[in-house]
Amino acid sequence: MVKSMDRHARQDACAKKVIARERARQEKRKNGLPPFLAVSGWLLKILSKSQYNYFQNDIDTIKCSFALYCGENSNAINLTGIIHSHRVAKIMIGHIVKYNPGVFDKMIEKPDTVTDPETQSNIIAGHLKEHPGDAYKVIEKFKRGEIDPKVYNKALRYTARLNIAEKRR
Repeated sequence: MVKSMDRHARQDACAKKVIARERARQEKRKNGLPPFLAVSGWLLKILSKSQYNYFQNDIDTIKCSFALYCGENSNAINLTGIIHSHRVAKIMIGHIVKYNPGVFDKMIEKPDTVTDPETQSNIIAGHLKEHPGDAYKVIEKFKRGEIDPKVYNKALRYTARLNIAEKRR
């Protein structure tokens, strides 16, 4: 009986270590760069110092803007004219929204806090990748011309699929 208790205690201790390790990895992924941007930044650093500085500036600007937006203050996000690479912005915003879904909820609750339509579309697209069930919120909140047509059509497709799935039940 004592041996089985020891075995269970060891298994519990190992499980706690595994959970702690996974939480640490998740936190590192959350605060780090997406893999594509990490490799791109490394290549830019080797090839061109000026482009690397723009790249780094874009990442820092996006992180700071979203940190302020997620805070208790009601700061608005407008990245128009500040960001040099729209591809970096799209990837970085998708990464931020993946690990912090509260950004999407805050934007849906108060759409006027994100004044840049491109940033709105990037937030919606990044959130829909992880949570396609929230597509109906996008359809309810925005009209056809207010966000990127590709993102709006994606939300329409997701809602149609959800409606078909519900009818089959």
